[in-house]
Amino acid sequence: MQASALAEIFVSGETLTYSRQFKPLNHLGEGVWELKTADIRLFGWFPMRDVFVTYCADEAWRVKEYKLYRGYVNEVVQFRNVLPLDEPKFVEGENPDAVVSNFYFPD
Repeated sequence: MQASALAEIFVSGETLTYSRQFKPLNHLGEGVWELKTADIRLFGWFPMRDVFVTYCADEAWRVKEYKLYRGYVNEVVQFRNVLPLDEPKFVEGENPDAVVSNFYFPD
């Protein structure tokens, strides 16, 4: 339900709100991003601004406990690399404003 609610916010164009304690979108390196809720982690990339392709997902507790971030980054990169996509295959940039046009980060 959390992933569905987050997807609805994302695709509807509603503002993704970032707080100091919780950031729903994190750059993990190599053009791979984590879209997250309190309990779910979605891993993928942005082939263009405001378009997120999810390759894999897992429960937050598992990702944290077993330190799975690097493995998921590698999986996304390997999968993306074999796709016959036009170059560049992902939007570059480490800040959310590079990939999402509608977000709010409080001062």
